[in-house]
Amino acid sequence: MLAFFLLSQVAAICSNVWLSEWTSDPLLMNATLANTSQFAGRQNLFLGIYSALGGTQGTTIIIYIGVCVMWTTQLTAGNCFMRST
Repeated sequence: MLAFFLLSQVAAICSNVWLSEWTSDPLLMNATLANTSQFAGRQNLFLGIYSALGGTQGTTIIIYIGVCVMWTTQLTAGNCFMRST
């Protein structure tokens, strides 16, 4: 359970670092290259990796929440069963 939370946090940190790398890339800061294939390829690379990091973060958070809900449900059901006997 904790592993999914930690993985989500690692993905968030990597996403922030990647975003700062993306915004400080010298090729992408050069406006005269905006309509070139080199610019588009570099932009797509940064966008693809940033999207993958965001997808990883979202997926791990959803799994973490699902595990927490299942664990809490089992804990509550066990407590209710123990009280009824």
